[in-house]
Amino acid sequence: MQSHKLMHFTLVAMALALIGGSPVTATCLPEAVPSNLMDTSKPIRVLVASWDSSALLAHVFSILVEERLGVRTTFIDRDAVFEKLASNWTSTATLMAMDAADIDLDNWDTLFEVNHTSELYPMVGSGINGYLAREGWYMPKYLVDMSPDLQSYISLKEPRLARIFGTNPPANISSAIQLLNPSAARDAALASSACQAAAAAANISACIDTLFSSVLGTRSGRGKIHVANFTFWNTYDRHILRGLGLQLDKVEINPPIEANLLLSLQTAYNRRNPWIGYLWEPHAIFSNYSGMEMIRVSLPLWTTECHAKLNEDPPTMPCDYPTVFTRKVWRKQLADEQPFVKSLAEALRVNNEYILEMLGEITYRGATPRQAACHWLLAHRSWWEPMVPSVQLRRPECPPGTEAAKIEPSSRYWTCARCPRGFFNLFSNSTCQPCPSGGQCPGGSTFLVQRNWYYLPDSEVTNSGIPRLYACDVRSQCCPSGSCELHNVCPSGLSGNFCAECATAGQVKWDFVRHCNNFITSR
Repeated sequence: MQSHKLMHFTLVAMALALIGGSPVTATCLPEAVPSNLMDTSKPIRVLVASWDSSALLAHVFSILVEERLGVRTTFIDRDAVFEKLASNWTSTATLMAMDAADIDLDNWDTLFEVNHTSELYPMVGSGINGYLAREGWYMPKYLVDMSPDLQSYISLKEPRLARIFGTNPPANISSAIQLLNPSAARDAALASSACQAAAAAANISACIDTLFSSVLGTRSGRGKIHVANFTFWNTYDRHILRGLGLQLDKVEINPPIEANLLLSLQTAYNRRNPWIGYLWEPHAIFSNYSGMEMIRVSLPLWTTECHAKLNEDPPTMPCDYPTVFTRKVWRKQLADEQPFVKSLAEALRVNNEYILEMLGEITYRGATPRQAACHWLLAHRSWWEPMVPSVQLRRPECPPGTEAAKIEPSSRYWTCARCPRGFFNLFSNSTCQPCPSGGQCPGGSTFLVQRNWYYLPDSEVTNSGIPRLYACDVRSQCCPSGSCELHNVCPSGLSGNFCAECATAGQVKWDFVRHCNNFITSR
């Protein structure tokens, strides 16, 4: 699932002007920024491909950007750009480099990994999405259960085996699979009127071919593999077929590619017909909702040497697709234009479990991508909350140790800034105060008392949030160790003003030099 080569920026801009769309609907998050605080001056242009995971991540990102950061977003239909330009693209990163889009949240571009030294790539930033992805060929598990050899690409070099995936699939796969077993094929041939053992012209190979023709049809001696139309998705299936010499012909699936691939597979699966085709993980098919079990076809392992054969004439790739982390790609200028949007883009992660949860909800529960994204955000706040910059568009109510402050004097964003060293704040929704004489203030909500200073309990309540501190008579031994917590100023056994009283009722101090363990009982 890769992108194509940009031919001319002017054409791109014209195309994008025609197909850009706003994702805005009803708000998702209860704390959503009100519309009057929304920055609509330059919407963030989110590139959206035609597969569901791209739409899901676009909506997750859009909801957080709009409802938490207060910046409008707009969606750019990637496939529509390619179709309008009718061009051969190199990478979706080219869009970012040409300032035709701001971010792609679900980039499967292997070329981005291989050609990272391209002159365009210094103009874009990238990061991983958090989930492993792999493209490849798959078939229903019931095929492998009945004939394990079919899982290997080697069996697809043999016309007799590859033909099981021919144009006219059997009504029941069991009858065709049994023919792949020499013993079953012999028995079936002997039972056929055309394959009597006593006949002078008996020939087991001819009998097998005859039975294949009756079950699979005679229009093709090769199998069919279902793949995406290369005009829209730059997959490697044709290069793999050519490189490995497999007895399979492509059936190219047209847009909407994901929906039509799924329909093709679901139809075959319901009938237990043979099916082999291009799929990718994560996909809703592999979620708990699908009820389908798929097996990945075993191809030679991907290597950079194998990938390099794409540059030969003719281009081939005699190996599997690589397993990669999907990536996010964004324009580097975004850091200057919308630094908090860029920070969110860089931090946002979704793991395999979560993306499968959302994909399954779309495909098998009828949710729209935005609905599935919203459900996930509401259910997993503890996962994504730390990834969102802690800024607000309205003056926030801040906890102790912080105060509400603008990020910059001219900024539209507020945050709860921590009180620096030499300042403190003991109350919510208050301001940082300078440390008074006798106090130690390392920052935040921490307030300590210096040696030989006394704290008047709860005095901050009536003194604008500032504790009242008084220098002690040396013999009173207030905070003898220094750095005392507010309510732990007096040594053990002492209490009262200036720590001059015994803490235990009925005891009095008779010697200021000694503690209350030397006492007289009051009468």
